[in-house]
Amino acid sequence: MLIRATVENYKSFKEPTELVMISSSKIRRKEEHVRRLNGAKVLKYAAVYGANAAGKSNLIDLFSFVQRVLREGLEISFSGRYCRNDDANRTRKSVFELQFTVGGHVFAYGFSAILSEMKIMEEWLYELHGDRSTPLLVVDALSDDPITSNVEFSDRDEGRFQTYADDFDVGTGTLFLSELNRSKRYASDSAFQVFVDAYRWLTENIVVITPMGPMRDAKYLLSWRGMDRAGRLLASFDTGVSGVCSEAITPEALADAAGEQSMEQILLDANSKLRGLGGGMIRGCLQTRDGFFFFDISADGISNVSVLRLRHGGVSSLFDFREESDGTRRLFDLMGMLLDAAEDTVYVVDELERSLHPMLVRHFLELFMESNSEGSCQIIFSSHEASIMDQELFRRDEIWFVDRGANGNSKLYSLDRFKDRFDKDITKAYLEGRYGAVPAFVHYGEE
Repeated sequence: MLIRATVENYKSFKEPTELVMISSSKIRRKEEHVRRLNGAKVLKYAAVYGANAAGKSNLIDLFSFVQRVLREGLEISFSGRYCRNDDANRTRKSVFELQFTVGGHVFAYGFSAILSEMKIMEEWLYELHGDRSTPLLVVDALSDDPITSNVEFSDRDEGRFQTYADDFDVGTGTLFLSELNRSKRYASDSAFQVFVDAYRWLTENIVVITPMGPMRDAKYLLSWRGMDRAGRLLASFDTGVSGVCSEAITPEALADAAGEQSMEQILLDANSKLRGLGGGMIRGCLQTRDGFFFFDISADGISNVSVLRLRHGGVSSLFDFREESDGTRRLFDLMGMLLDAAEDTVYVVDELERSLHPMLVRHFLELFMESNSEGSCQIIFSSHEASIMDQELFRRDEIWFVDRGANGNSKLYSLDRFKDRFDKDITKAYLEGRYGAVPAFVHYGEE
């Protein structure tokens, strides 16, 4: 589970800013919203509000950014992502850190970079034990001994780690944790597994969903049972959809819909999985903006290709995904949280309410909370939908605000700091400006 996210000198966040998922010690309500881990009470939900351009999407983007740097390193497009509200920030370090739990252990992983120069200056992975910490990995580009670790390696693994460290080019745009996970295999009892566990959690257990996000797979639709559940769920939202099914198409139609680049990535990913399995066949699903496509991949290529179709009430015709309303298509972005949620997954969603009626947003959240009452999944989302800012739905420490100061810098703070009564109408108070983070209009008139 995510415990804390910290960012500094990134986009509109100039000063160190923290999103904290540790519950307030003074709130006793909705205990099912809390998971006890290593003596701490970790919250499952965080709703982030603020005016347009206040910085909500920049906070959500923090998670995508960390994942992309881990997977691909710093890209030239990142060079202008420092906080440009002050020219001095161009040469300041930007800092990113996530605290999280894996297998009962608590870790803090982060890095600092001078984004304008595309240089990673520091990187660290600590295991946290209450008020103590163990440095599992420390990288400092300015140190005479730039890469160190306190992991208790075997003699063989110690030599292997040192070889990787000696070969690594410190002070570039690549993270050492990524290098330790790039095309390398370790024994299950190797001390290197701590780096594998941290990397996998950071890159796989955080799922970012944005309005214009990349195409993703939808594993929940790969079985007949999953399709049946998806159809019944859509019907429960009063979308007009009564069921979903698949219809056979040609491999050429899949290639046309996915595009050359996506098809290359599909084949690369499939070949990697097939090598790990020693051959055989795997079932895949690709989501594009026009629909969902299903296929089998083996060493012989792609076969058994089909596309998602939708049923409407008693109508005999089947409908294409692209014919559905924006709201119905938006629900497909979110349904995986209900139908395919793996334990210890953090869903980070920008504009949760996009294209959805306020009652559908509330219904979705209630369904997720009900299914996750004993689970460890988390949702962090941004929204303008004030009707769900409700203490019957959320705890005070689960509601956050992003406000933009006169200098253009964003600040993040929790509703809990206002100490309002549990029966207070916080929606009304928010819209009246009590908590800030609302638009400030100025008079407009012709000269």
